[in-house]
Amino acid sequence: MKKLILLVLISTIVIIKLFSQNVSYNDAFKVAENKLTLMGKHYSHGVLSDVINPPGKNGQNLFFVFELEPVGYIVVTGRKDLPPVIAYSFEDNFQDETNSQNPLMDLLVMDIEARVSSTDKMGKEIIERNKLEWKNLLSDNPEKNVLFEQWPLEGTTTTGGWLETNWTQNAPYKNFCPIDPVTSQRSYVGCPATAMAQIVNYFKTTNETQFSDADDYYHSYAGRNYWIDDDFEEHDFLSFPKINEYLDSIAGKYEIAHPLTNDEKAALSFACGVAANQVYTSEGSGTFGVSQAHDAYMKFGFAEAVLIDDGDTSLYATISQNMMDARPCHFAIVNESWTVGHNVVLDGYNTDEYYHLNFGWGGASNGWYLVPDDNMPYELSVIEGVVVDIAYPPVFTGFSNDMKSTGANIHIYPNPAINFITVVTDMKKGESVEINIKDSFGRIIYIDRRNATQVNGRNGFNINLSSVPSLKSGMYILNIETYDTILIGRFFVGK
Repeated sequence: MKKLILLVLISTIVIIKLFSQNVSYNDAFKVAENKLTLMGKHYSHGVLSDVINPPGKNGQNLFFVFELEPVGYIVVTGRKDLPPVIAYSFEDNFQDETNSQNPLMDLLVMDIEARVSSTDKMGKEIIERNKLEWKNLLSDNPEKNVLFEQWPLEGTTTTGGWLETNWTQNAPYKNFCPIDPVTSQRSYVGCPATAMAQIVNYFKTTNETQFSDADDYYHSYAGRNYWIDDDFEEHDFLSFPKINEYLDSIAGKYEIAHPLTNDEKAALSFACGVAANQVYTSEGSGTFGVSQAHDAYMKFGFAEAVLIDDGDTSLYATISQNMMDARPCHFAIVNESWTVGHNVVLDGYNTDEYYHLNFGWGGASNGWYLVPDDNMPYELSVIEGVVVDIAYPPVFTGFSNDMKSTGANIHIYPNPAINFITVVTDMKKGESVEINIKDSFGRIIYIDRRNATQVNGRNGFNINLSSVPSLKSGMYILNIETYDTILIGRFFVGK
């Protein structure tokens, strides 16, 4: 009898402890509102009362998805031993209403179920930190992280991340993919190819990539058997010679900073998929592992790109530094059993340890995500691998302020630089310009005023970087202002 009483008592304690971690709707709503306040968005955005809260394996809520008005979302977890806010966006909605699929929902379910199942393996320090965050976000006067920093700086891009594109797997991007011989429908691009194509487009180079017979591969998947590219006529996809023509055209556009046509975007998307030896269907296309994506970057001449996984102790330091240096990464996630996965672009970071994800879903679901803690057990992570150190941003990185645009361009070279940079623009010779250089923290480290002169046949000027105090390796922002124009460019310093 005593043993029975003891067992009942232990079971009761476990149940009480379990339910004490659960989060009510009211608490989740308050956390979402306080997160808005801490991010300085409470004047421009509001939390809607409707919520999406999928149940976990034990029937309890895994998380709460609160839509924001006019746009955006905040995802609050359903347990107080987990971080309170796992994802948010102020630029994109949680769900594309024209598409029933949602890669962010899939990621959230995979990730949070893994975190819940690992709570007994997480250190007390992590759990206590999470509880303190809950306490702060449930208080009437939550405290803000005064040391908060973010890359890219808020408001400097239209998407919130470094990419300025929101490509998809559907038309027009899939227009050159094979016709599925089983369904007679056009195949999807595939998430690895969409992620890679956006990254290649961001870096504005094809590295003179061309395809030949040596790149042929036998496509064999679920009854869909044919050769790429030998069977291009039968399955209505681009042959390698046509891909090469498009890649030449794309490279030419990048050289003169002209936008790509839809056909060129479709060709680049298919070329990236072919480089990864993807399989194609009208129900979904993709690879069998992120190593295929890494092989594709090698094919495209990104020789410095490295594939690292969650077992690498340098993973988080590397990807955060890549984000600070404006170098998007190719990010592959999987479920615990490694049967379902997705490739996305990681293109932003902030010091609250959130990373900006571009899902290749036309903008839907993009946002800031709290990537699994680097102290979590490796076997419970949802990270399959990350392709890092792909390239540096292009030399031609300037853009004009919308309010003062004159169509001028800014070219900075060499990039990366060591001792000096040359800056050329479309300004008039002798025009007075004010110059400042900011580091990746937004601090002004150099100010000057001078007149544009002739530099290599164009108007511009040189800057001696050795005269800039405390200049270290990394990314810097160059601002140039005249009476009617503001130009901004990025450059990198390598020591």
